[in-house]
Amino acid sequence: MPGKKLEKKKQKQSVKAKKKRTIYLSVGIAVVLVLLIGVYYGVNYLSGSTPNITAYIGQPVSAGFYSELSSLAMSTYGGPLTNMSLFQPYNGTPWISGGKPIIVFIGAEYCPFCAATRWPLILALMRFGNFTGLEYMVSAPPVNESYYNVPTFTFRYASYTSPYVVFQGYEVQNRDYGLIAEPPSNYSQVWNLFGGRYPFIDFGNSFVLASSPFVPQSWHNYNWTQIAGFIGSNTSIGVGIRQYTNAITAVICKVDGNKPSSVCGRQPIPALEGELGTGGAHSPLSESFPTGYPNTSTVMCTAVQYTQMEWMRKTSVNTR
Repeated sequence: MPGKKLEKKKQKQSVKAKKKRTIYLSVGIAVVLVLLIGVYYGVNYLSGSTPNITAYIGQPVSAGFYSELSSLAMSTYGGPLTNMSLFQPYNGTPWISGGKPIIVFIGAEYCPFCAATRWPLILALMRFGNFTGLEYMVSAPPVNESYYNVPTFTFRYASYTSPYVVFQGYEVQNRDYGLIAEPPSNYSQVWNLFGGRYPFIDFGNSFVLASSPFVPQSWHNYNWTQIAGFIGSNTSIGVGIRQYTNAITAVICKVDGNKPSSVCGRQPIPALEGELGTGGAHSPLSESFPTGYPNTSTVMCTAVQYTQMEWMRKTSVNTR
């Protein structure tokens, strides 16, 4: 009898020991899995894929990434030429500060088209000067936007210095559509003249870009590291950014007297500059209607007609 009791006791102790080992093993596996997941996402972010880019909103652009952008700005002159007709001549009162033309950007942090346009704008401006205070930004989430969560930057706290041009960037609304600040009235008057939409860029009041050259359909799949990596490639995103970095560079050269020659004399900049229009101001659609009119369908119809007339004006042969 004592032997049987001892055997049962040993069996109970063995069962308890097995349970403890199972618990310890389970906890150990869970800890390892958590660590592996953390390492996976950390490595993936560094290599270009991250599950939550919104965590970087409002963070200063790192010195290393800024240096990478600066290198890209100076090394990506190649690529196909682009259509310069998006840059409309506007012979307004010159915007000059300290003898330098003023370039004005008006956008919003929620705006996906602004988000994409900032990439070539920043790269082009880096060829003429330097930014401080740039921060990471992501356009609005998919609740309200078809093109959403586009990795970009914000000019809200940024400043820019250059011996050739002055840059003033205005973010009118934040990522939640709240008002940040209205641009000065002299800028907003011209902005409203061309429709008052985002994004808007005025180059010394001589040329304006009143729409985005991009439809950032798939940009939400990437982060800043990946997009920067595309810039030197033949991907559609990379080619588009290169094209419009050069196009914006050409417009800046046009308004600042082609300075510096190391930038403005480098192809394809002179070729693109030669494609810029030289006539007077285009007639913005907003000038044709009273305030608050027309409705959306009328604007679209008129826009199509206006585009057709512009095409005919540029391509028809004068038979007189």
